[in-house]
Amino acid sequence: MVIFFSSCDSTVLDELPPDLKTEQTKIGDYSLYTRTISGNRSDKIVLLSGLAGTTADWESMENELSKLGDVLNYDREGLGKSDWKSHAKDSRTIAKELHALLQAKNIKPPYMLVAHSLGGVHARVFASIYPTEVSGLVLVDPTPENLTDSLLATLPPAERDFILEQIRKDEEEALKQLPEGGIKEEFKAINTCYEQVRSDVWKTNVPIAVISSMKLENNDTPQSKEMAKRLRDQFLTQTETTKKQHYTSTIAGHFVQKDQPELVMKAVKWVVSQ
Repeated sequence: MVIFFSSCDSTVLDELPPDLKTEQTKIGDYSLYTRTISGNRSDKIVLLSGLAGTTADWESMENELSKLGDVLNYDREGLGKSDWKSHAKDSRTIAKELHALLQAKNIKPPYMLVAHSLGGVHARVFASIYPTEVSGLVLVDPTPENLTDSLLATLPPAERDFILEQIRKDEEEALKQLPEGGIKEEFKAINTCYEQVRSDVWKTNVPIAVISSMKLENNDTPQSKEMAKRLRDQFLTQTETTKKQHYTSTIAGHFVQKDQPELVMKAVKWVVSQ
């Protein structure tokens, strides 16, 4: 069993786990930075970051997670300490990159995928491409692919058009501020990622745990938080799994693994137990 995590924050460990191994792992024409804690245990835990995230996002939980199984934490191409070779950054490419990395490091399936934020989209696309290799999912405050559309649908047409245009302008301005590289390409590919996960059909009965943060941060509104939770419930229903849990937190912000790591551990342990 392998577990994927996702995030976008930067938490640094005061002390590294004693058996932590860091290295560059070659896949194709480039290398990915990896952090592993191995003990040849049956359960494998792979940490997957969210939009523009790096290994730093999950370093503070590596040691605790290693009590459940072997751990792999990695930087995607063009992020953190990994090479940048100008490859596409859509979810299908990211899923195939991860699969190549797992093979290169001789980590055998099945994998439990655990993802934070946009990483939830990447994990679901991975599961649709490699369905027989997935044994479970833990999605930590995952980004619903239909959140913006669902929120806009509640507004009058004129207001909806105005906000859509403002979103477009804000995205263009944000991209201008970003340097060339992996971070910029991940931002550019967001809508493609949403389109890919919408088009992928994945019916499964593997255990799935979802965590929703209900704490308001930055530009959050009560409406956006409730809508996101509702869409995550819809996702759980559509998967047809009989083994599902939806945890909510008013304590943790979007980075649940930083604000309330014990809740993430609870979700991971539940999926492992299934």
